[in-house]
Amino acid sequence: MLTWDDRFSVKVTVIDEQHKQLFGSARRFSEAMQRNESREAFAELLGFLIEYGKMHFQTEEAIFLQCGYEAAASHIEQHQLFLDIVQGFKLRFESDDLIVAAEVVHFLENWLVEHVTTSDQRYVPCLAAQGLTKPSS
Repeated sequence: MLTWDDRFSVKVTVIDEQHKQLFGSARRFSEAMQRNESREAFAELLGFLIEYGKMHFQTEEAIFLQCGYEAAASHIEQHQLFLDIVQGFKLRFESDDLIVAAEVVHFLENWLVEHVTTSDQRYVPCLAAQGLTKPSS
């Protein structure tokens, strides 16, 4: 099960806190799957993931665009792809296509780890140069 630790930190409190919420949503999917929760519970989790993802991406993008992050366009494309995939899960779910919760959990865990440890870490130097990061602990 995916849990937050310091290797995921981008050293910007608001972004780290939002990342923790996204990691928590992956954990909630896994737990819901283990408890064999209702369709409504999964629909609610998918809806949360889409809406929270949009809010988080807007926050992150505003910060690195403000700093002049040179790879902003490709990073925004990654965010949009994430939302497109999750929206696809939601549409499949709503049309009664069998979505195995494990498929969603697998996607979330892989995407979050890869994105936060690779793509997000690339903008840290830009934010640090602007004085937006907190010191390492």
